[in-house]
Amino acid sequence: MIFNDINNPNIKTGQIKLPPFPNNAVIKRIDVSRGEDFWILTDENKLYHWSTILKQMTFMRRNVTDFSIGSDGTAVYINQNNEIYIRNLYVYSWDKIDDDHHTHRTISLCDHRTIFTTNDYADFNKGVYHDEFNTYNWESVDDIGYYYHIYCAYHDHSLWIKDRYNLIYKYINKNKHTPLAEIPFDYIKVLSENYAIGIDYYFRLWKYIEGTWVLIRNNVKCATINYNGDLFFLDKNNNYIIYNIKNSNF
Repeated sequence: MIFNDINNPNIKTGQIKLPPFPNNAVIKRIDVSRGEDFWILTDENKLYHWSTILKQMTFMRRNVTDFSIGSDGTAVYINQNNEIYIRNLYVYSWDKIDDDHHTHRTISLCDHRTIFTTNDYADFNKGVYHDEFNTYNWESVDDIGYYYHIYCAYHDHSLWIKDRYNLIYKYINKNKHTPLAEIPFDYIKVLSENYAIGIDYYFRLWKYIEGTWVLIRNNVKCATINYNGDLFFLDKNNNYIIYNIKNSNF
């Protein structure tokens, strides 16, 4: 179903009706790479993948505390033991890729080449893919500043960070961070240094474009954007994934 967004007649909006989850699980996070290739994390810490062919949710992993999907479709997650796993070529199989020397609490990636994490001490860590050995080399980027979450932009690989007060900054280097918002955000997803979306603690969905934050919609539970800039969000009724198809006015 495709129709005009009531908040903006220039934006086409559609809905994807989701099948019921086992035990009426509640969705708490969604993420997407390209098209409608999106993933869902429930309040029971179970990770599901939406099959665009089967038109159904496919169970993937349990005990997931955080996850991220790259622009190339790479899927990674952190489990309750602070270990990192990546989906491998066998679709339903996952490989452990952390080195056991760093703990990990939050995770983000642009694509398979670089993964960014933070730990319980709010340190900034990075894992870089090594082609020859098919492994990730982990290193500490900054263990002095406070990093609650790192966000990597799909298009230009710029980095945004969230601090202990949940304020948003653009990461320049470990000595310089550019403030981007005066209110705390619960979640953001970044396409480039000039385009992002975010949800504040009043369940308001915002978009950031060329230095300006614009309110999109109220009563939004979770949201994400794909590589093309199409916006997916879940309202607080938890019944539909609603998406806005990007156009020149969005």
